[in-house]
Amino acid sequence: VKMNVQAQTDWRNVVTGKDAEIFIAGRGGKNKTFGSAIDFKATLNNTNVDYQPIGSYQTFGIPAGMSITVTLTETVVDDSLLLEDLYAAMGSGIAPEFSIQGKLTRRDGKIQRQYFKNLIPDSSVDLMSITPGDTIKRAWNFRCNATPELMSMFK
Repeated sequence: VKMNVQAQTDWRNVVTGKDAEIFIAGRGGKNKTFGSAIDFKATLNNTNVDYQPIGSYQTFGIPAGMSITVTLTETVVDDSLLLEDLYAAMGSGIAPEFSIQGKLTRRDGKIQRQYFKNLIPDSSVDLMSITPGDTIKRAWNFRCNATPELMSMFK
């Protein structure tokens, strides 16, 4: 029996959360490391419409659109990266806009980097959420109003 070498993974190249970095840019436009992020997620949401031709029992999905949502939770350390821009925008009536880059670095030095730009707050944002005995955290939800870029990938 021949062994499937494609199924084997070199454990030394498995990427974990400690191998990640998040960079955020707001009003100033300059990327800053966002070290207080404790979780980050970017999700592609596909929208399909149903199509069922006459005489067919099967219904097919026809791609109609997509959207990207980005969520992150931060431990509150410094409010200047996100909250300051949000409050300034609420006063002006113009939505704040952010960009976020996620970077993963494998032990062999290979890097994957994804860029999410034209992010605006979406749904709910924790302005202040306090639990006694716990670190203060703030959850953010964004809609990505530009196609994300895959700047580099593992190969």
